[in-house]
Amino acid sequence: LGGSIGSSAMAVSPLTPDGTHLLFLSAAQFTSQPLGGTTQLFQYDQPNNTFTCISCPPDGTPPTISVAFPAANPTGNSDQRFQSDDGHTVVFGSRNQLVPQDVNDDASDVYMWHDGTLSLVSDGHSQLDSQLMSTDAAGHNVFFVTNARLTPQDDQDTSKLYDARLGGGFPLNSPPAPCADDSCQ
Repeated sequence: LGGSIGSSAMAVSPLTPDGTHLLFLSAAQFTSQPLGGTTQLFQYDQPNNTFTCISCPPDGTPPTISVAFPAANPTGNSDQRFQSDDGHTVVFGSRNQLVPQDVNDDASDVYMWHDGTLSLVSDGHSQLDSQLMSTDAAGHNVFFVTNARLTPQDDQDTSKLYDARLGGGFPLNSPPAPCADDSCQ
């Protein structure tokens, strides 16, 4: 594998426990997807001997900005995880608009790739960057920091750590029913 990836790539996440999937950053052309001179996130799938550009726009247009990936620092948190143990789910940050719901121009958003399908994890509206922290072994929880107000209880524009969960999170509190007539006494 090292010979096929070359020296222009940098591994950003450990191999999956079974050793079949590797995430790496590169500006080299591993797929037919044009990169526009940017560095993007790739996954190598050893059983199929294939490369996938995880952070490239799904419509085939070249990305205009290099991927925002926190694991590129080898001295970072060793507990950080950016792909599920089976390699079917990968999380990353990008300033590129990869789905129509991402409307905040060049602010960084958090995305999830699952078996070839991209989805937005952060809100896609905040003009401030959202930052990926990690995911869990199954890829069912994505931890990220954002200044966006993502729940009705959020009343400040300060940085908050969120856990986006597959299947949802906590139920939202409903406002109390308004009183009327004699029930107000």
